[in-house]
Amino acid sequence: MKKVVWFSFVCAILILGAMVFDYLYNDRFHRVEFHTVSLTDLQEQCEFSAPLIQDGNLTLMTGAIRMADNITEGATAVVTVDGTRYDGYLYRLEPAFDGISIATVSVISPPEEMGDATATFYGNYHRNLMFIPPECVISDEDGKDAIFVELNGYAVMRNVETGKTLPDKGTEILSGLFRDEKLILSPKNIRTGDRISE
Repeated sequence: MKKVVWFSFVCAILILGAMVFDYLYNDRFHRVEFHTVSLTDLQEQCEFSAPLIQDGNLTLMTGAIRMADNITEGATAVVTVDGTRYDGYLYRLEPAFDGISIATVSVISPPEEMGDATATFYGNYHRNLMFIPPECVISDEDGKDAIFVELNGYAVMRNVETGKTLPDKGTEILSGLFRDEKLILSPKNIRTGDRISE
């Protein structure tokens, strides 16, 4: 009888020890979704709506816009009237107040009917920009922006410098990431060193 009790006691101690060891030293494992980092080009773009007017030989439309980098007079424009697109260009750009400018667009080969139109004009390309889904970005314990990167099957937290967030592109990353790295989407209850896979 004593041998059975002693054997049971030893087994319980071993099981308890194994559980403690597993809790302290074994990897935590998570199934996650990944986002692969890629580079994109972005072109400055402004838009306004206004009626078309005839000014001598020119067909113009004028409206207020927010100032944008790399948009200058002569920029390519597309003018849309009743769903039909016409070529144009930024004829004049004059600063007004508090980051607002007055833009005048000239329409090339304008429609016969004058009416309301929408002008979209474009600036220079910004090349090799990096945007990631906003749900990849978290705050570390110091309140700084961070992401979780996959490294050989493990999660690693890394701080990043973020820029603007655009509705159709995501959050811009200025530094801290490289092309083709895999990021964890919506990292919850994940810490550095956890094993991860899709």
